[in-house]
Amino acid sequence: RLVANSRAASPAAAEPASSSSSSSSSAPEGAWATTRSGFNQLEWAHELSKPEAGCLLLAHPYMFRERQTYFYQAVILLLDHGPDGSYGIILNRPTQYKVSQIKSTVHELLSLFSDNRLFMGGDCGDTAMVLLTPRDDVDGVTQVTEGVYHHNVHGAAAAVAAGTADPSDFRFFAQYAGWAPGQLEEECKSGVWFCTAASPALTLNAELSNGRAMWHAVLQVMGGECC
Repeated sequence: RLVANSRAASPAAAEPASSSSSSSSSAPEGAWATTRSGFNQLEWAHELSKPEAGCLLLAHPYMFRERQTYFYQAVILLLDHGPDGSYGIILNRPTQYKVSQIKSTVHELLSLFSDNRLFMGGDCGDTAMVLLTPRDDVDGVTQVTEGVYHHNVHGAAAAVAAGTADPSDFRFFAQYAGWAPGQLEEECKSGVWFCTAASPALTLNAELSNGRAMWHAVLQVMGGECC
């Protein structure tokens, strides 16, 4: 449903309206705010020669204008990369939906996160749900890179129910972006994606997660190396 809606929209329509987004006038909550304030002075990014787990993929500015427009100026966090393929999540594609609107077999668990915004993570895995968090003290988290972790619904719900975590500590992504073995390397060599190493402060920046501002911000921090 999310992919179908995004395919029908133009690249401009993928940018959320300022009235409905979390702009700089609305401060991020929970651990996201802590990450932003604690590492703000350490925001950095630099280009990589090839993709690796934990890096950011920035879409070429002239790609995805007509097809797969949800990848237009996308910033993708690569969760895994290896001989068996690669997968990641789009960081800057929020939807108009809340987690409470998801029809799922784990609906009771999701009810703990009813106010969380749902992000579109990609176009693979119709029922896949990926949770991103800056918290390393939640049982069962998997480290993506230093300061960035992903989790599953059951583990996150258990932490919230136990009072050791807050719902705002997690960001929800429906589906993911995936590549077959060797596919991502070829796309990077062809210039479809720019590979970037970035600090947790930039990767988890809640103020930049609501549209193409993140794409521009990463390039700005890099000094326009990819332009």
